[in-house]
Amino acid sequence: HLADAARRPAVAEVGDAHAAAATERSDVDAGPAGVLPRIDGELAGFYRRAPGRLALSVLWHLAGWSVGMLEGWLIMRALNLPVSLATALVVESVEASIAFVAFMIPARAGLQEAGHVAAFVALGLGAPVGLAFTVVRRLRQAVWAGLGYLALASLQGTAGYPPPAPAVLERE
Repeated sequence: HLADAARRPAVAEVGDAHAAAATERSDVDAGPAGVLPRIDGELAGFYRRAPGRLALSVLWHLAGWSVGMLEGWLIMRALNLPVSLATALVVESVEASIAFVAFMIPARAGLQEAGHVAAFVALGLGAPVGLAFTVVRRLRQAVWAGLGYLALASLQGTAGYPPPAPAVLERE
């Protein structure tokens, strides 16, 4: 009887492990409906465990968004538009909204331009200036993308391709 009592917790643990594995498999088999509650639980756990890291993440996001707003304000000033920071905030908000809605469209092609033109018209600044603003932003994106590709190419082998892998298996 003592041997049976000593084995019971181990059997229970193995049974729990199998049940947990079955639950994980059923979550995966259930598709997004089964996975989403797990993701929600992980995020809620992160919020409870690391509120400082969450606050830091939110602050960095706010800082990045603020820099984008200041960049927009500087572009508008360079286009000789006498705009306030509040106007730049509205334009940046429109851009963030477009980015949220158009996440499936590569580079938000067309939507970003239309959104900026609509925002500039609504603010009384004119459609041509809105399009010019977007062109300047697109040029900035292209310059940074080009610099990134150059940096990537310099880290890899010749002509941007990784060096060939040595033959691991040879025929006899």
